[in-house]
Amino acid sequence: MISALQYITTQELNNDFPICQVCICYKELKIVDCFKGNNREEFRLNMVRLPEWAETFEAFNLSQSEFPHFSMHSGLKKLQIKHSNLQYIHPLAFQPLPGIEELILSDNLIEKLPKNILQTMRNLKVLDLSGNKINGLEGIGGQLASKGQILDSLVISRNPFCSFNTSEVFKSPNILMPSLPLSRQIHIIEMESEFIEINENEWKFKMRNSKTANSSDIFCILPFSKNNWKVLKELRVDQNKDIKIHPNSLENIASLEIFDFSNGGYFPEEFFFVWTKRPETKLKQFKLKNTKIFKSTIQNNFHLNNSKINENNNELNLKNNPWTFCSLNMELLEIGNIGVGYELNLRM
Repeated sequence: MISALQYITTQELNNDFPICQVCICYKELKIVDCFKGNNREEFRLNMVRLPEWAETFEAFNLSQSEFPHFSMHSGLKKLQIKHSNLQYIHPLAFQPLPGIEELILSDNLIEKLPKNILQTMRNLKVLDLSGNKINGLEGIGGQLASKGQILDSLVISRNPFCSFNTSEVFKSPNILMPSLPLSRQIHIIEMESEFIEINENEWKFKMRNSKTANSSDIFCILPFSKNNWKVLKELRVDQNKDIKIHPNSLENIASLEIFDFSNGGYFPEEFFFVWTKRPETKLKQFKLKNTKIFKSTIQNNFHLNNSKINENNNELNLKNNPWTFCSLNMELLEIGNIGVGYELNLRM
């Protein structure tokens, strides 16, 4: 029989904070750590009342699908529930925790956040929803609590993102999603849907649902405004094998400090011959290994065709167009296996 380990607030426990009977409380570190390593037992946290000194709450391997109910605790700054079965979050779940700066809910079963739930989190700086079942951006997209609020980090890697039920009817081949909140760092790594293009004002995902007729013609469009680009310093979109960079986004990419496109798709050669020579290029870390370089011309109706790219994707010949990158800001450059031919001169 499967035993149950369940925390319930009760007066029968001889402790002001029964959570410390079930979890480990590190008062000096201001951390409450809840972890059940034996997956054969259920581990549930239905009601949580934290010590007044707690600033970090961590839980792993929770069995329940519902988000725990927290009593009022304005001093909690970091809430982390990982590798659990969380699926449902009540619209008022975070109201008792107004001081949260870091919300990490990675590797759960969450499909969406309640609408406008982030608008209640005025101190939020880090949001990690990687490894869930998130489809679309309901509850994530749009403005945060205040007009000037900017996230330090937004991580939404390893999610379906663009996968819909066969019963849903589409009036257009393009599904418009709400824009991402402003963030200095964005990670969209190894997406379960097909991340196919980044251009200057929108990112495109291809619908992945084998049961849906004509799914290859359905795309999810994620708006990405000038304001999004303006505050963005780090972008990681690695491990997306079919992603393509539109030439019109190169100015924005050159303004980043960190860009990871490794093990990705197709990157325009124009960047090497034009943008690597410009003093406004701010890149400090540039990872491009195991990608394909294609010959690019900027057109209004630009569309990349994989077979066409492959035809033109011979070795990038630098004999007549020497690439003399690194820039003054460059600290790390990874360009292995990108098909560069002739001689590569990396003097400043």
